Amino acid sequence: MAWSTTQSSKRVVAQITRALGRIAAGTFGICTGCFEAIAKDRLSVVPHAELCVTCQGLAEQRL
Repeated sequence: MAWSTTQSSKRVVAQITRALGRIAAGTFGICTGCFEAIAKDRLSVVPHAELCVTCQGLAEQRL
């Protein structure tokens, strides 16, 4: 259980780090899959989101 929590925490830290990079690059809020704007409602729930809802759904289907 501790290993799982550690891995989850590392994944979130990596996502936040990438989000900070997108802020610095001026691309925050743009989907890295389709390059469309990510809905503000999604960003308010998951501020480090890299994908829009559509692209996130497609990515999860591939798993």
